[in-house]
Amino acid sequence: MDKVEAYKFLSSDLRGFARFFLKSYLTSEIPEFHKEIYSLLPKSPRLVIASPRGHGKSTIVSIFYPLWLSLFQKRQDITIISASETLAIE
Repeated sequence: MDKVEAYKFLSSDLRGFARFFLKSYLTSEIPEFHKEIYSLLPKSPRLVIASPRGHGKSTIVSIFYPLWLSLFQKRQDITIISASETLAIE
């Protein structure tokens, strides 16, 4: 895969982007509900996600997704509203 193909692929695939660039955050196989989050985020301007603490939703929504949006210039302004205070500050 050349650079142009890689750019096109990664700019259209949030999960692929996370798997390629953010491997250190991915400590196990990606569960099905994460795959659903990865597919819903780019399609939904507003989305509510509920799952138990420690299941990775804040990492996807507050780290992976904003990085992907900014690197591929999909959004100019990114606002993170979260109950995870320390993650929102970082």
